[in-house]
Amino acid sequence: MVAFLELTKPRITQLVLLTAAAGFYLGAPAGVDLRLLVDTLVGVALVAAGTNAFNQVRERDVDARMRRTQGRPLPSGRVSPRAAGWFAGVISVTGVVYLAIAVNRLTAALAAVTLVSYVLLYTPLKRRTTLNTQAGRRRAARSGRPWRRCSGSCSCGSCRISSRSPGFTERTTAAAAW
Repeated sequence: MVAFLELTKPRITQLVLLTAAAGFYLGAPAGVDLRLLVDTLVGVALVAAGTNAFNQVRERDVDARMRRTQGRPLPSGRVSPRAAGWFAGVISVTGVVYLAIAVNRLTAALAAVTLVSYVLLYTPLKRRTTLNTQAGRRRAARSGRPWRRCSGSCSCGSCRISSRSPGFTERTTAAAAW
């Protein structure tokens, strides 16, 4: 059970939740709806955790070769790739469906796009080219999503938040690609 929790990269998931809560707060037109905030954070947590688990499935061969990551659940053999894939899929889909039902469909769609772009673009590209920074930049630029979750629209405020992320992301993802 602990190995499955490790697949979700809890510290990274916590950072995603922190930024989601901040964006939600900034996008609250007249005070924070606590129920909507909690629903948003539950859905985001599931999708972020699933994304991180998919990332570990895709990178298990590289993780097995690096001393820092050899102890992760897949390279160490504590979880099979098939079980990890199922786990990642179930929690990701659950998160997207939960967001669609409890928050709104726009939020669910944006979460799904983020998941797919991270797993299918950013993760494989970071081994091949620094163009992965562009995919990572797009993912982080969606940080305006919590604003959209709160307001239910793609407003100017969410665009302003999104426009602030790329510069920081460009530097951090370039370092990861290096």
